[in-house]
Amino acid sequence: MASPSTRPTSLVELAATLLREEILAGSLHPGDRIHIAETAARFELSPIPLREGLRMLVSEGLVVPQPQRGYRVTAATVEDIDDTYRLRLLLDPMAVRLAVTNFDDESRTHLQGCFDRMVTSYRKGDWPSHRVPHREFHFAIYSQCDSPWLLRCISMLWENSDRYQRLSTDLRGTRDQRLAEHRGIMEAVFAGDPEEAGQRMESHLRVTHGTVRALLAGKETQG
Repeated sequence: MASPSTRPTSLVELAATLLREEILAGSLHPGDRIHIAETAARFELSPIPLREGLRMLVSEGLVVPQPQRGYRVTAATVEDIDDTYRLRLLLDPMAVRLAVTNFDDESRTHLQGCFDRMVTSYRKGDWPSHRVPHREFHFAIYSQCDSPWLLRCISMLWENSDRYQRLSTDLRGTRDQRLAEHRGIMEAVFAGDPEEAGQRMESHLRVTHGTVRALLAGKETQG
């Protein structure tokens, strides 16, 4: 899956990346219709690579095709977040446990730098500045798991859950707690303790899932 730091290598990938960023950054909201001609003109692309890029996002679960009506951003639902985190609670801690024993001085320095940038972004108090260093922190750990297939699966799930993580990050009064959770994961990694690091990651994901699920359930009830 492409990330905010991935450089597109074709017009199709560029279209998918631009749309993905708008969805994950919250510029396109769940349920929004994506107008092909309008979006192509805004991106200064032809409709052909845009349509192919949209098909890529369909495979990632970020958009859904509408018969005779183009595409819409996938709705944010309790069922979807439950399904996404059901898998993340299995795969993310697994990747962390596998990664810990592969950490060396260079990867520890890199992870510390990612954490420091994430702290700075949290202090700004806005989602766009936080989202990229937050992903970099997690994948600085996951990337050491030495399992390309596991990384592919986690990346796909991450892109979908990223839409939901924004809700928990925007909650005032929780930022110190979220930073403490990340610091605890990092400290367990640095201590070389795979089980502790995996458990801390699982706990961190459960908090995020529970917080966002409660918000979505409340919105669905109000609706």
